Amino acid sequence: MQTEAAHDERLTRFLPVRVLIGTPPGANHPQCLIEHSFSMDWSTDRVLIFWSGKAYSILGELKLDAAKEIISQQQHYAAKHPDWKIEACDPLAEDSPVEIDWDRWLKALETGSKFDKRNAHFVLSDREILREANANYSAVQREEIAKQEA
Repeated sequence: MQTEAAHDERLTRFLPVRVLIGTPPGANHPQCLIEHSFSMDWSTDRVLIFWSGKAYSILGELKLDAAKEIISQQQHYAAKHPDWKIEACDPLAEDSPVEIDWDRWLKALETGSKFDKRNAHFVLSDREILREANANYSAVQREEIAKQEA
């Protein structure tokens, strides 16, 4: 699915793309950074897409570079939430922990709300779900072993 999306002609003009993922201490699932009109937040089902290319605003034409921008965002949120695991990722990579609904996001760019244009729907990848299940299982196992040894 991720590889197919990377070759979608509608998406190639935005490449490279990046997302920011944060996991609070003790959380079962990571959250992704989202953008509201005047603030940022974290979500378990939406993610802000940092994209590359030309953008136009009241200030004129801007050249966006997701690969560079995501580094400053990661540093900012790592400082803001020092106890969280904050990671930048390429959502098109095979090992990405999230799978973006690219078709839905690309349609939103044409007809969606401002929020939908900024924040795509996502689900955890099968790999991430398995990693979390293994981590939770391991934690339960450690507790059981500790009880037996006590």
